[in-house]
Amino acid sequence: MESIRFEDQQQARENFRRKYEDDPELLKATPPMDMPKSFRARIRAGADSSAVAQAASELPGVSISVDQACLIDNSPPWGSFTDRFRMKF
Repeated sequence: MESIRFEDQQQARENFRRKYEDDPELLKATPPMDMPKSFRARIRAGADSSAVAQAASELPGVSISVDQACLIDNSPPWGSFTDRFRMKF
């Protein structure tokens, strides 16, 4: 694990706003309460990101663990993913 950080709803909203600043319709349609609290983790290069995401999904209080490595390869045209996986609770 390289790093792990907590992101509260306010930070999630700010990140969302920065990422989609060119889409006022989306920002208007997404209320702040829709932003989940989460932990964002970066893993070392070469680590098995799917194994880390699987282990994280089994932690108490975690509702979803997303391995974003597979999303990086297929990143959408509107942005890219910087974190390797995200745990929402």
